[in-house]
Amino acid sequence: MKKFGQTAISVAFATTVVLSIADKAHAVVLGRPLTGTYNVGRTAYHFTDYNRKEIFTPDKNDYRELMVQVFYPTKTVASGVSAPYIEDNVVQKLEEEIIPIPGVGELLKSVKINAIPEASVALTQSKYPVLLFSHGLRELPAFYTSFAEQLVSHGYVVTTVSHSYDALATVFPDGRFATINNSPLSAIGNPDVNFDIQQQLSVQATQVRAADAQFVLNELNKLNVNDPNNLLTGKLDLEQVGIFGHSKGGATAAEAMRLDNRFKAGINMDGTLWTDVVNTGLNQPFMLMNGGNSYDSDPTMETFYKNLNGDKYHLVIKDADHQNFSDKSLLISQYGFPDYLFNEIGIIDPNINNEIINGYTLAFFNKYLKNVDAPLLRNRVSDKLVDFTPQPKSVPEPTLPAELLGIFSLYCLFHRQRSKAKI
Repeated sequence: MKKFGQTAISVAFATTVVLSIADKAHAVVLGRPLTGTYNVGRTAYHFTDYNRKEIFTPDKNDYRELMVQVFYPTKTVASGVSAPYIEDNVVQKLEEEIIPIPGVGELLKSVKINAIPEASVALTQSKYPVLLFSHGLRELPAFYTSFAEQLVSHGYVVTTVSHSYDALATVFPDGRFATINNSPLSAIGNPDVNFDIQQQLSVQATQVRAADAQFVLNELNKLNVNDPNNLLTGKLDLEQVGIFGHSKGGATAAEAMRLDNRFKAGINMDGTLWTDVVNTGLNQPFMLMNGGNSYDSDPTMETFYKNLNGDKYHLVIKDADHQNFSDKSLLISQYGFPDYLFNEIGIIDPNINNEIINGYTLAFFNKYLKNVDAPLLRNRVSDKLVDFTPQPKSVPEPTLPAELLGIFSLYCLFHRQRSKAKI
């Protein structure tokens, strides 16, 4: 049961190991080559919500502040240095205050991504549908970059939110540093803290995060009118907005949708539900993704799924674990990060795992935000890789012949061959 976020990176490893890996840094781009027709641009914003006081700091005069990154379609071709996987000021704070071991920063800086900083938005479309992403507790938004970039390559604007005092590290433009380690939320997952208190904090964290999502959507409306970065003005289709997230971020997606119908569709990636949405359900289309036995061991997920009133889909990736719904397995397989740096990684091949997640995520949002037919969502699948159950309200569920139950295995094989052809 994925009740609480896990520490993003274990500090219990030898300095010599980290340094030896950092020395082997290479230029391989994280994840598979982009499968869509767009390249990826990236920009960042600092938002302050003057209608909400910050409840996770001792200063009663603090307002809620957020750092947000926006990934967007571009036709610009990378000709120089790509955007950093994790911003340098965040890496510095990680080294100084959270993981004070020489070499960690160089290891994180070795990760290459597709995003081009401040590239112009592609003019292929007048505007693009928008997705908000919410990270897990004690995580960094950067740890989900591979998912964001693939969606952008297919014509989405993806906004990732760093939930201050909940994320592992958030650095504001003036250098101030927010971390869960100095927040009341650090009690979540602490075996010395009463479980009822931890539950109360998890509910509170989810509610604050959902309000963050609503606030960021309001700020995107302002950017769509006048973007100070001169990039996004008029480019955002805010009539077509989806939200997705991992772990506590998945719970955030569900709660935000309960509160705000502007979110038209959502995905929960392996997250325990903490708020009333468990019992009220949702009317909007929703997909629940799980690894291994998460669904069966977490009663909130089963109750929530039964109470969903709109089109609903359930995907189980059989050999995946909780942190397979992030970049972490790719960091191990592509960059040589020691596997003991991260908790809860399943035995599934990282590339196949990400192809499954990206395939179903793209199909789902294409169907509900772009009105594009999604054959991948039509059929129930049960094979060695996945169990997938579609339950749309409007279309009768087709019966799939037994000999075709391996359709997703064939899809993965085809997709991998296509990806290899693009290298």
